[in-house]
Parts: sequence; C-alpha cells; structure tokens
Amino acid sequence: MLICYIDSYRRVSKEFSLAIILNPVAGKGRAERLCNELIQVLRRRKLPFHLEKTRYPGHATELANKLSKEFEVLISAGGDGTLNEITNGLINRNTLVAILPVGSGNDLNKVIGMPKRVNTMLDIILNKKTKLIDIGKVKLFNSDGYKIERKFLNFLGIGLDAEIAREMQTIKYVKGLPAYIISAIKSFIKYEALNYKIVINRRIIKEKAMFIYTANGCFEGGGFRLAPDAKLTDGKLNFKLIRSMGFFRTIALLPKFINGNIGKEENISVCSKGNMFKIIPDKPTIIHIDGEVISDHATLIEIDIAKEKLKIISP
Repeated sequence: MLICYIDSYRRVSKEFSLAIILNPVAGKGRAERLCNELIQVLRRRKLPFHLEKTRYPGHATELANKLSKEFEVLISAGGDGTLNEITNGLINRNTLVAILPVGSGNDLNKVIGMPKRVNTMLDIILNKKTKLIDIGKVKLFNSDGYKIERKFLNFLGIGLDAEIAREMQTIKYVKGLPAYIISAIKSFIKYEALNYKIVINRRIIKEKAMFIYTANGCFEGGGFRLAPDAKLTDGKLNFKLIRSMGFFRTIALLPKFINGNIGKEENISVCSKGNMFKIIPDKPTIIHIDGEVISDHATLIEIDIAKEKLKIISP
C-alpha cells in the first residue's frame, strides 16, 4: 500500500490521493483565494490532500515530476502556463490531471469545461471521468545553437502572437480578453513581420507573416477563438499563418479573430491541419507555448504530436 501525507499529517492510502499544485500569483492573486476555498471544502468532506506552491518559473514541472509518482490526481491551480509546466513534468502516464481555472486566460478550460465553483469541481474530480487529449511537442534551435524541447497543450505561437504573450505579462490590472487586446495593440506598433519557410506534411510554403500559430485547442488570449475547428483528441494540430497587414486593417479584423472567422479571410491567412511542421524564419524570432515565451531568438522550429496523451478530468 502506498502511503502519502496530507495537510494534517495523517496517513492515507492511494485509493484516493490528491495533490494540488498552486501558482499563488496566477490570476493576479485570485488563484490563492479560490484554492483556499477548495481546501476548506476538502477538509469539510474529510478528503486527504497535499498542497505545494510554486516559487519560480519551472517549479510546477519539478513538483509534477515528484508528485505524479505518489498521487493519483494532480490539480493544476493556476492558468494555462501552470498546466503546461505540470504536463512537462509528468512521469506517470496514469496520473489524472484536473484544472482549477484561476489563471488570467484559462483558454484550454474553455474547451474542457471545469467549473469555478469548487464544490461542483470536486464532485467532478471524485467521479474521475477523463478525456485523453493530444499533447503537442516542439523542438527548437536558437541562434546561439542552444536546443529547447517542450510539450504544449493548447497553443504555440510565433512572431507577433508571442510578442503579445510577452506583453501580457506586463499588464497588471486587466486580465483575459481586454488584456490581450491592449497587448496586441502595443505589440503591433513595434513588431516587424518576417519571411518564413514552412514545411507542412512535406508541402513547402514561403510567406511573409505577421504571426503563425499551431493550435490543439480552440481559444487563445482569454477568449480569441483563433482555431474554431481544432479538436483536442483528433491527433492533429491546426496551423494558421496570418500574412503581414497594416495596423488599421488588423484592428478592423479583430472581431473576426474573436469569433473564429479569420480563417475565412483567404487573402490574409494560410490554414492547414497536420501532425508535423517545420518552420524556418529568415531572422531569429520569438515563440511561446501556452502563453509562456520560451525563446526570443529561435532559428528553426519543429512541431509534432507526442505519442502519449494527457488524462484530464472533465465534466
């Protein structure tokens, strides 16, 4: 029998073993408040749990690496970035992951559908109904020769999309869709489009692009429905390239970015679906995964689907 410790230091079996990985700064402090509500409910129901708080970038990956060996369920109490770190740290493929949606965007959860009411969320966790969702993989090479390999669940963005993700980290008092729009306007003013060579399922494309993204989920930026036909379980990623446009043209198209109709603008976008992509910019570029910038000088980006799936608890 596997033994674990809970907050009161009693011992329990792994029949139901739950650990919470909390990013206390997620959602501009809202994460800790909602997590405390969850903890109170767990105590009232006399359910065992273990709590760990992240202290620095990448810490959730380290915690998931350790806790997935001991606990049946990991709760990601944070945003898309926290969930991404947990996914990158999982050792045990049988570990179940649940989302406590307390980040600024919570874009993946817009598809998964976990509620913010902690009593209802806990009932869903105890039911242990899961989806097996795809995991994207990226391998990139920087201009200094350094290689980075990471997994992602929702979005990978290159160019202006990644600049917006970086700018959003500086927005303190606004969150979600409004923060994304403010960041987009500020980033657009200083961003320069690049030329790209792209290989999609052995087809070569050469385009000057404002930004490129590959999507596993539908939403990005706190509610932009950038990939309405993406599915988390189809074994493929949606690819979109947005050609270079002027500022006012971009602003005029914002409603189409929000409601998911940008793909119908054939004169400004290239759309495809596949499970393997190679992207080569003519200058080092910036890239984010699930809202977190991982490089600002990438020279070669290779994207595909991981063999393993993520077991995520869903309603």
